[in-house]
Amino acid sequence: MKEERKYTKLPDGRIYRWVRVAPGPKGRKSVKGWSPEEVEEKIAELLLATAESEAPSLNRFDYYAPGTFGNFTFNVYCPRTYADAEQTTIDLYDGYLRHHVLPVLGDIPIHTIGYEDMIRLEASLVNHRYKNPDGSAKPLSKKTSREILMRVREILNLYGLISKGTGVQVREDWRVHKVPVPPKKKKREEVGVDYSLKLLAAASGTWLEGPLFCAMFLALRRGEICGMKTSALDRKKLRIRITEQRHPKLKDGALPKGQKTRDIPVPEEVFAAIERLRDKSSIYVWAKDGKPIPPDSLSHEVPDLCERSGLARKTPHELRALAATNLLGISANPVAVMEILGHAELDTSLIYFDPRASEKRNAFRELLSGVETQTVGDTTG
Repeated sequence: MKEERKYTKLPDGRIYRWVRVAPGPKGRKSVKGWSPEEVEEKIAELLLATAESEAPSLNRFDYYAPGTFGNFTFNVYCPRTYADAEQTTIDLYDGYLRHHVLPVLGDIPIHTIGYEDMIRLEASLVNHRYKNPDGSAKPLSKKTSREILMRVREILNLYGLISKGTGVQVREDWRVHKVPVPPKKKKREEVGVDYSLKLLAAASGTWLEGPLFCAMFLALRRGEICGMKTSALDRKKLRIRITEQRHPKLKDGALPKGQKTRDIPVPEEVFAAIERLRDKSSIYVWAKDGKPIPPDSLSHEVPDLCERSGLARKTPHELRALAATNLLGISANPVAVMEILGHAELDTSLIYFDPRASEKRNAFRELLSGVETQTVGDTTG
């Protein structure tokens, strides 16, 4: 019985089963046949063909000769450094290395890499240009360039540590090369609850209203907003279960960041707002034209809505931080806020806000009130 549940019948009598062949929302294919045996045979052929077609990309670094920078990077550095990293982080750094570092350093014997090679790599990063959809080009950001150079320094440093005691003479003058100073962090503009209400009013009647509500009042990440299904709403216990996230490079049903699920207890008013705003035609709570919201679409359209409304430009992640700030402003317990945000450590949550900002304002308010009272008393006397 359990075996037959995997298959779905078609009007013509055939059966089919969905099979995942790639990550992402469109990474599944339906395999049809007249019997379970025929379907399973076709699935095996499909998976084999997919594996063979992807073999060159999966082994794309095998052609680097032993002892070269490329060979050491992908046979030693990556397995050690990113063993427990999330897939999005691995894909990001894989792109950095593949597009920017390997074309310059990949074939060079790693023990010979020195100061001049780092200068050459930095020059290539400065001259690199990304193409925009409109045909224009833009350079790499300073933050990205610095991140790439830091990865290369990590690789060379690991090689130096492993090579100690092997008798291989390693050049160390690459350490003389100075990594660019990190760009100054964007100063956080403190805004209050009124900002949230104004932005929500600006989104009223559009598909953005619900997602903005979740970002500003539930402090959800963009992937968690886009991946929330109706099964996550537990009205009986007044809880919202954060169990999935959507991301362009992750499979359907991927766990939230940190590989942890969490439950958020909410009041009846929040459930009423979600029921009023949610899409009624989809298994996803929030949808656009009846389809799940692509996370990138949310990232692009939220800042544009802020500007059109005459408000400070904010990304969905900044609105999540705004939710944390507002919660602390009403004297919420910092540990409770940490759990709402889904952070593993309290220190991570505290970077978003000044946990005693309201106390400091009240202190100054009382001080000013006392000074004014004293002044009035002196004048009267």
